[in-house]
Amino acid sequence: MLTVQLAYEFRGTAIKVNAANPGYTATDLNEHQGHKTLAEGAAETGRLALLPTDGPTGGFFETSGRDPGEIAHRLIARLDRASSDAAPADWS
Repeated sequence: MLTVQLAYEFRGTAIKVNAANPGYTATDLNEHQGHKTLAEGAAETGRLALLPTDGPTGGFFETSGRDPGEIAHRLIARLDRASSDAAPADWS
């Protein structure tokens, strides 16, 4: 949810906010039992860091691609709709 909130806050700017799943990467946390090397685990994070300004934002990514649920984009659209509904002037 934080990814979606930050992506919403930075909408209209060149800043992109996404989450990445490195997969089961061999690190000290799992006693190097992971199936991916550090370089393989970092690949998706690196790709996201180098996105162009018109790249995706508010998404969850892994090496196999974007989260198929597209939940983040639905939440951003909902936030956009909610912020465009102006409260009456007497609601202060």
